[in-house]
Amino acid sequence: MLRFLFWVLVAANAGLAAFQMGWLGHWTLDTREPERLKQQHHVNLLKQVAASAATAPAADGADADAAKTEGEGEKKADAKADAKSDAKPDAKPDAKADAKPEAKAEKKPEPIACMEIGNFQQTDLAKVEEKLRTLGLGDRQSRVNINETATHMVYIPSQGSKEGADKKVGELKRIGVGDYFVIQDQSALKWGISLGVFKTEEAAKQHLAQLNNKGVRTARIMPRAVSSTRFAFQFRQVTADEQAKWESIKASLPAFDTRSCQDNKTTRQQ
Repeated sequence: MLRFLFWVLVAANAGLAAFQMGWLGHWTLDTREPERLKQQHHVNLLKQVAASAATAPAADGADADAAKTEGEGEKKADAKADAKSDAKPDAKPDAKADAKPEAKAEKKPEPIACMEIGNFQQTDLAKVEEKLRTLGLGDRQSRVNINETATHMVYIPSQGSKEGADKKVGELKRIGVGDYFVIQDQSALKWGISLGVFKTEEAAKQHLAQLNNKGVRTARIMPRAVSSTRFAFQFRQVTADEQAKWESIKASLPAFDTRSCQDNKTTRQQ
């Protein structure tokens, strides 16, 4: 009996030792999930998912991952674009853009040093001065007298009397001819009407053609040396704004030439 008990104790001790040393396995730990996971390799790579996601088809999961990846890519691209647009104005101010308008600014025209217009007849003095007064040049405007010797005259023959000359003058006014002079000396041309004297025959012919176009049919050209005093105006330091005003009124003046102030030797009259 004692021998039986002895071997029973020996068998029990051997079984207990085998159990403690793990030869027989850990029966209680095999049934617990956390402890089992601890025994596995690369546990940190495992990811818990919901039951619905775990049972969904594999293709749906792949599409969801692809959509998620694409969405994240678009967000990153938008974030980079916003960062660039926000940082660009503050980071590098465009100095060239600021300087460009100044470089392209139009250079203002320099004032005209001195310009002369003429030569007007004495009968036009009041009309011309009234028109030029609107320029407001003040001391920068002056009148000069010019002595001319003409060799050809455009004229209408004598009308026989003062009354006839006055009648012809009325006809000239009605057709727009204002440049005339009634001849009253004791020559054969008395009560005739001078329509202009010119330095050359060519200039006289041009003027006669203009009168013919207006309806003057009795005018003629004759050689005649006539010394006359005409006048011109000189403008100095005329600005761009004043030039614009001048352009608007010059069409209303009698015919004139424009030249530099140095082209004529004149006697100035203020």
